[in-house]
Amino acid sequence: MHCIYINLDSAVDRRETIEENFKKYMAQHGFVLHRYPAKTAEDVFERDLPGIQTNSAKACYLSHIGAIEKSMDFSEPVLILEDDACFGERTGEKLNEAMSKFTGSDILWDMFFTDVIFGDFTQMAELFWDNKIWKRRERQIFKIFDLKGWSFCGMSAYIINNSSKIKIKNILENQTSIDHLNDIYVRNNIQEDKIKAYTIFPFLTSVSNSAKTSQVQSNEFSLAIKVIDAFRRLCWNDLDIDSLDSDELLEGIDEDFFDKETEYFSNIIKIIGSNKFKPI
Repeated sequence: MHCIYINLDSAVDRRETIEENFKKYMAQHGFVLHRYPAKTAEDVFERDLPGIQTNSAKACYLSHIGAIEKSMDFSEPVLILEDDACFGERTGEKLNEAMSKFTGSDILWDMFFTDVIFGDFTQMAELFWDNKIWKRRERQIFKIFDLKGWSFCGMSAYIINNSSKIKIKNILENQTSIDHLNDIYVRNNIQEDKIKAYTIFPFLTSVSNSAKTSQVQSNEFSLAIKVIDAFRRLCWNDLDIDSLDSDELLEGIDEDFFDKETEYFSNIIKIIGSNKFKPI
């Protein structure tokens, strides 16, 4: 499978990181990596794009359209990546297995996200308990499901069906004003049944440490982004459990941030979530 990653000319460190990570884990499974030079604010000025979004967000929008156009060079599904995506030891093998379920069936699909960001607490809890019950990561049991009805964002890694490339490109280009972030606009179209999209759990890809320094999002919601990014990593199939540091999540948070009721409830969750807990 051909893979196209979006990368600014100036982001040399990100380029080297994703190419090294890809070579280590993906090339041996038949994946081929191509770089697409990301659009910049200068490209936005040239196009004079209307809309309330920032120039960096508009540049991201143009970059994904450009990557989709480049994917048309290949007459097969293509994996499109942002340069903070990362792969693990089992990504290539499991991605090939997952794609065989699409190509070997009559499933109608336009996009297949190999990881997303879930921000709804009830949905995050549902996935957490699903993994605890089925021990999906431990037993390598995956769930592929329709993203309609799920509150999600993120477009760091998605496969676009060969027959859907023009359709997705047109949907993106048909915006008269860029008033939504790219991923939110795509999500809205998924909810409206204009795009048929799936994801897989546990996720087959994740994000590198580069994601902690976003090139698009502001710092206004830095704590919220930190939390949902932590959950995103927790959902990765190749997660190294020993690398998790729960104290890191609390860094920079004042002691009076948590009220007593919330602290008490969080302890209930900790007890129930333990592998040693025996329910009645």
